[in-house]
Amino acid sequence: IICIFLLMFLLIQTFFFIFFRDSKLISKQNPLLFQIRVIASEYLWNKIDFYHHMWEFSGKAPFYETGKIYLVRFITRLNPKFTRAYALGSYFLYKHLNRKEAGRRFLIEGLTENPESYELWRELTFYNFFINKDKKRSYSSGKKAFKLMNIDNISNDDIIFLRILAVSSFEVGQYKDSLNLYNLLSNYVGLNKNDK
Repeated sequence: IICIFLLMFLLIQTFFFIFFRDSKLISKQNPLLFQIRVIASEYLWNKIDFYHHMWEFSGKAPFYETGKIYLVRFITRLNPKFTRAYALGSYFLYKHLNRKEAGRRFLIEGLTENPESYELWRELTFYNFFINKDKKRSYSSGKKAFKLMNIDNISNDDIIFLRILAVSSFEVGQYKDSLNLYNLLSNYVGLNKNDK
């Protein structure tokens, strides 16, 4: 009975803090409550990933499942430091739900909570390049992401990001930056004569 009472108390307190308090205050005032929120957000994230792959293998289109965005939103309310949820949520909004401005706002909200997040700055660069078609903003956000990037651990998304940043810097007249980025890229991929 004591365990049930304690669990109910923690759940009520968690939901109170989710909707009425700032997460920075929670982590300082009650680290246990903050850890419960982190665990809950990780659990929900794993559920999203599991169901995404189940739908993928069954042939259904998971990206048109509008209910998923509400779960992603709930994850960011539970844990505003969960940058993957902001990146995926903004991608769902602007790419698959055709809510471009809402996707941009979701990214900006994530960057407000996590200003040192390479993943979110990279996603904003993708948004500015592919959706906004604004090379100047793409270059600006890309430079911020590049400063936060771990050059020692490059993924395929990072290579795409570096190419986008190189093209954006070329388009805005930053030729030296563009050349340096292409030199960096040549360490990871074979460039051909069609690359600028």
